[in-house]
Amino acid sequence: MRAQVFVFTFKEGLFAKLAHDLRLSVTSFEIRLEAGQVRATFDASSLRVDGVAHRGKVDRSVLSNGDKAEIEETIRKELLEIAEHPRIELKGTLKRDPTGSAVEGQLHLHGHAQGLSIPLRLVSERIVGEVELVPSKFAIPQYKAFMGAIALRDRVVVRVELFEELAKLEAIANSGEATVFEPA
Repeated sequence: MRAQVFVFTFKEGLFAKLAHDLRLSVTSFEIRLEAGQVRATFDASSLRVDGVAHRGKVDRSVLSNGDKAEIEETIRKELLEIAEHPRIELKGTLKRDPTGSAVEGQLHLHGHAQGLSIPLRLVSERIVGEVELVPSKFAIPQYKAFMGAIALRDRVVVRVELFEELAKLEAIANSGEATVFEPA
């Protein structure tokens, strides 16, 4: 089955107007759903810059290919330190209650684990889960340039989009059969 994973970053600092909010894609991952359990692995080196995010849209033309490659390299080496932390993992359970569905579990990132809840909602025939993360809670350093005049906020939003109906996902989760979502 198909899925997409996006990471949104946000700028701050005195000269933030010179920087951009970005959308990145995770291009190598596996999300496995079996008997209500969710196991997901993400290749930290597979983050790719899609473009500049602004008001719900992505402009792919603002950054050159060289700019994108430089940003990706900085993320890999300086922030995520992928040589020491090549994988990101989520282990959790699909929960359903009267208020809706969510994945409850532990995120293992950059050598640290943190509990989280990812609410699920239906958007245009896709199941969307979105969670805000604070990188410093995972010991990920804040990116700064020009002595801090441009920086990334200590906040990212991760969005997972599954190309599936919620009712079908819940039926799959309860069937005991393994279902795997991979990049669309």
